[in-house]
Amino acid sequence: MKRLKKQQWFILILVGFSGQLAWMLENMYLNVYLYNELGGTPQDIAWMVALSAITATVTTLLMGSISDKMGKRKPLIVIGYLIWGVTVLGFSFIHPDFLGQFVPVVHVAGLSVFLLILWDCVMTFLGSSANDAAFNAWITDTTHPEERGRVESVLAILPLMAMLFLFGLLDPLTQNGQWGIFFTIIGIFVFITGLLALIFVKDGEIVSSQLSLKDTIQYGFKKETIQANKNLYLSFILLLVIGISTQVWTPYLIIYIQKGLLIEDYAIILGLVLTIASISSVFVGRIIDQKGKLNLLPVGLLIQVFGLIGMLFAKET
Repeated sequence: MKRLKKQQWFILILVGFSGQLAWMLENMYLNVYLYNELGGTPQDIAWMVALSAITATVTTLLMGSISDKMGKRKPLIVIGYLIWGVTVLGFSFIHPDFLGQFVPVVHVAGLSVFLLILWDCVMTFLGSSANDAAFNAWITDTTHPEERGRVESVLAILPLMAMLFLFGLLDPLTQNGQWGIFFTIIGIFVFITGLLALIFVKDGEIVSSQLSLKDTIQYGFKKETIQANKNLYLSFILLLVIGISTQVWTPYLIIYIQKGLLIEDYAIILGLVLTIASISSVFVGRIIDQKGKLNLLPVGLLIQVFGLIGMLFAKET
């Protein structure tokens, strides 16, 4: 079996971590920024999450198919991460104090909310192109099937590491109102990742799709394709349900802790939880290898359900 070299591990972890850092900013902090700094409402958050999700879905299907047609992943990864970093930095300028210099004060609040939602969709397009469509496909292209499980285990920890990085090091900036610095640091980090990807990312040996772009996109939706891969599509449906349920509460978690539980030092709580989760994932990963993922999935879902119910009672005490 051909194992990954240290250089490959380096760029894999760097690109994966950088992407998760940007996604965690979007999923956990843009909502707080919209609510606390721009005066947005829960309805505004719902619109932002919905439009971003639609953008991500369409982009991944479209750009993934374009990547297959090109037979290359590197251009989308490099260009995507470079511009992705710029868009993250751009959030620094979407604030009433800055926009108030150019438009009447009476229109600033509404304009700020509108621009944030629009810019989030732009960011999502770039992130989905670079990370979801190109980077994930690149991992499949460049890793041996026997090595892929190990790679996926490392990638599965990166979202937790990204959240720990945000809550442990950068969250104080948001609590002190230094959102501009917060966005700038993450934006520059993602941009630098794009530069390093230009040097270290090497495309695997893949054959470009001979189908038209339309046929490439439609292939996964054809009846015969679904019938030939029933278990795969059942897994997709399960992931869809889990994804929807998670997105119902995740965008509001920090706001709930702040406004519902009246706890301002949420970073300490979430940091502790994430540390325990990171350590647990290492040990649970071994059990999963022995018992199988599907056998333990119901256990994980039940734990999540009980945790969410516990949050309800926490508000009442």
